[in-house]
Amino acid sequence: MDRETDDIAHQPADADTQRYAREASECCQLMLDRAMEVLSSLETWQCQESAERESLSAILLHMIEMADAVDVLLNAGACMPAWLQVRSMFEGLLSIEYLAENETALRSLSWQFFHVAERVRQAEKHDLSTARGKEWAKAVAHDELGPRLSAPPRGIVQQDLAALRAELRAPRFEAVRELMEKDRRENRLPPKQWYSLAGGPRNLRDLSVRLGHPAQYLGLYGYWSEIGHARDMSHLLAACRSGRYAVPAQVLRNSRMLQQVALHSTSLLLSATQHVATHIGELKALRTWYIRCFRERFLQLGGGTGNTGPATTGDR
Repeated sequence: MDRETDDIAHQPADADTQRYAREASECCQLMLDRAMEVLSSLETWQCQESAERESLSAILLHMIEMADAVDVLLNAGACMPAWLQVRSMFEGLLSIEYLAENETALRSLSWQFFHVAERVRQAEKHDLSTARGKEWAKAVAHDELGPRLSAPPRGIVQQDLAALRAELRAPRFEAVRELMEKDRRENRLPPKQWYSLAGGPRNLRDLSVRLGHPAQYLGLYGYWSEIGHARDMSHLLAACRSGRYAVPAQVLRNSRMLQQVALHSTSLLLSATQHVATHIGELKALRTWYIRCFRERFLQLGGGTGNTGPATTGDR
């Protein structure tokens, strides 16, 4: 390909971009700190079913970790790779919204049941007495990295499997097992996703539509999915002097998508924090913080479009 674009590809960020990056990072840190405070409140929140607290805490912590990773990447100028963390945050937000929407206790148990079931499937890969174990062993034998792939001792694997399978049979999951069996009878197959239980959405797209995020889904799982799977490299192309498009000699770290990534990440974490705060009765405190400490900074970054902050209703 043409290499005429060397002078285009490696341009340092201008002063305005550097200033925006600093302000975006400060805004992100404020949001991270507040989300951690809400997480701390959630971990001590008293509820009838501990699965609510455990599931919401795990997902919110995941989103906090992803937002922190986005901040690290943006500070390093790696804006494009940060979209992968943003997509993970979007899935986290969908989970929190669906958990908090209705029947939170049952849905939280479903989330945990499917998590344990997935751990069983992963552990079975290392047990040759299972079909998954035989399949995994065959795959390793034909993989060039196979000799480097280590497996835990068989005794430990079997102990872990016994414990995980016992957990799936625990009394607290009885309602989940009954609903899965009902779904199996009616549809001949059990639900593949935790949110599909009891007639819920069948896939991530349906879940996004139900929760009012169809455009975000199409964006993050359309164009950005193609990039994430290395099927679309259009973001690496630049117009050269001949008018053709070419791959520049160096395209690592550019700030072209800085604002979009920063706003998307911060908005997702803000929305998730708002849903959790509402669920545990701390929306009023979050709204006070938003107005006094966060709103002005967020609006200056461009966060006013489509995100007005914590709602003025719904306090508990």
